[in-house]
Amino acid sequence: MGVVMCLTVSLTTLANLTGASLVADYALIAVAAVAARLTRATAHASYKMPLWPLPPLLALASLGYAFTQQTRLLIQVTLITMGIGLVYWAIVILLQRGRAWNLREAPVDEPAASSVENPRPAR
Repeated sequence: MGVVMCLTVSLTTLANLTGASLVADYALIAVAAVAARLTRATAHASYKMPLWPLPPLLALASLGYAFTQQTRLLIQVTLITMGIGLVYWAIVILLQRGRAWNLREAPVDEPAASSVENPRPAR
């Protein structure tokens, strides 16, 4: 889809569509942060957002303003694109029920050999 857009749409339109998509993406991230905290999904997380709930609320307010500055066409194309992604997720990813897109076992880095463990002989 990206290749078709690059070949058929002006650079200005592509830049505007990218901006509208980013506004929607970041708004969804802010909503997810609020929802995760309200449902206690992050209760045992090692990181707690400072000044909670100010960052996601400020983000939503500023992104809401940015969204009002977009044209109707940009908003429609953004929502259609996100809808296509949601349909793809529902048909392809969700139906695999954990057989794909999951790490079987988290990779563990081996400790690097340091000069303390393997000292070089003095010359």
